[in-house]
Amino acid sequence: MNAATLMPPIALLIVVSLLLPTAFGLAALWAARGRAGWFWRWAPLVLGLAVLAPLGAIELIVLFGAQAATVMSGLALARIFAARAAWRRAQRENSEHATRARSLGIQFRLREALWGVLLAAGALALVRLAPPQALVSLGFSSMFPPWLVAGLVLGAATLAAMQLALGGARSEVRVLVFGSVTLIAGIALLACLIWAVDSSERMIFWGPLLPGAAGAALHGLLLAPGLALARGSGWMSRAAPPADASVAALATPARSRSTQTAARAGLGMVALVSAWILVSVYWTVLPPQVPDVATASGPNAPDELQRVASLFNWASVPKQDYEAATAQDCRTFTRQNAEALAALRRALELPHTSVDLTDAYAWLTRYPEMHNLACALAAEGKAWEGDGNDARAASSYIAVIRLANANANGGLMDDDLQGDGIAQLGIVGLARIIPKLDADELDALARELEQAAAAREPYNVVVERDRTWRFAALSWIEHLTHHRHPVAHMEVFANARKCYEAHVNLLIAEMAVRRHVLIEGAPPDALESLVPEYLSQVPEDPYGQGPLVYHRQGDTYSLYSVGRNGVDDGGQRVSFDAAIWEGKGDLFFDAMNIP
Repeated sequence: MNAATLMPPIALLIVVSLLLPTAFGLAALWAARGRAGWFWRWAPLVLGLAVLAPLGAIELIVLFGAQAATVMSGLALARIFAARAAWRRAQRENSEHATRARSLGIQFRLREALWGVLLAAGALALVRLAPPQALVSLGFSSMFPPWLVAGLVLGAATLAAMQLALGGARSEVRVLVFGSVTLIAGIALLACLIWAVDSSERMIFWGPLLPGAAGAALHGLLLAPGLALARGSGWMSRAAPPADASVAALATPARSRSTQTAARAGLGMVALVSAWILVSVYWTVLPPQVPDVATASGPNAPDELQRVASLFNWASVPKQDYEAATAQDCRTFTRQNAEALAALRRALELPHTSVDLTDAYAWLTRYPEMHNLACALAAEGKAWEGDGNDARAASSYIAVIRLANANANGGLMDDDLQGDGIAQLGIVGLARIIPKLDADELDALARELEQAAAAREPYNVVVERDRTWRFAALSWIEHLTHHRHPVAHMEVFANARKCYEAHVNLLIAEMAVRRHVLIEGAPPDALESLVPEYLSQVPEDPYGQGPLVYHRQGDTYSLYSVGRNGVDDGGQRVSFDAAIWEGKGDLFFDAMNIP
């Protein structure tokens, strides 16, 4: 067996692997290849989709169905255009085959349309059979997932490439333009619809769209030259002769020996480049070495916090709404839950020896409990405020931040995001208290807040744990069909962490500057002059390229973060939403209290 004999199967393997990298896609290619036996060819595909329906694999159903439909459409359009070309030639030649060629073209159109309707009906039936929870991923809550984008864009590339390999010179351009523009226009239309629904969802939408489209475009770019070279090598022209004139129009005439040799050499180069690219891509997404998870040998903070959450009596503060409750209601709550609050503080001192990572969505059940604990500490702080004990109230609000760290540390990115949300309850209360504290109270609380902030895990550690855990916990099919945290989602997580760090650093710096004013009678000239007597180090601005922005103006000063836009707007005070979500103005320590 020589190299020339091996080239056709190697080319077939490469082309098919790039075209449809699944066994189901290969079956779809086989089913759409010929006219005869349509029912028996497509029946296994429909049965395969039916088997996936009870499993809730709705992503695979849609993806495989889109692949099968695009392959069928590509071949069907190629036959239709070939039949039309044969009919036109017959008309020009005034041949007796003109009527037969025209009838074959109509027959192809009617048959493909019938099968398209039946497949659409079958797809709807499969969706009806799928479990309700599986259908959530098809709604707007999934923000147009990347596997669907990849399937549609890959479908356009597939249709165009099939016509490049099988169609005539004139119809190649038509099918390429028609198929690509139609499918990509459909994507653009859906993009516009989601864009118009809610502007807050735009960033989450474009994140899944771009990587999915890029991945599909890579497959399409590798596929088109592979099919074209396979056609030029003469391999496809050696296929069995077709049964009728319309399919005969698809046959590629034999090329000269020099043309075939050049095409085979080019096909070999495409094979090597394609293999190198695919190996590189798959190597980068191989699951990393999963470290052993430490098991708890004693009391563990996450477990103890969940137990403590059940000890509280919320009769005096209905629905945990401490903001709507009066100071007297909060005093009653604190008195009734004195033992539970003491147990909560003891739990915050425990180490994080193990975290439950058996379920990626466990935070959905943990968050309400952690939020209730944060409300309990905030209600305690409000009670101390009502009694005029601002230092005790500030300590309660710092305990909320420590609770947020306990919720986030050792968990996944969802836990980290919820921790940032919990911390806001403490940040709001602490910002309200700071102007009322004396120098000694500011010193003690600043050190306590610095210690609490230092206990928070670095963001890159959380991201790496999330990536490692998901590679270990999710199957390869889930990795291929469902992107847990696309690029835009990662930006949401990163912005939430920066918001948390900016507020904590601003609170620490604000307390140090105010203490300096109370002791020295004037603001410091720079934050660096506060180290080490008032600050252990100069707080950084997570939104900027260095420390927080500080300006002294006589007996007054301005201390702020540049905010999400990363630009120093000269100390422009704006609301929290404007600074964090709209990227306007600068961020101050009390931004959450600015209306």
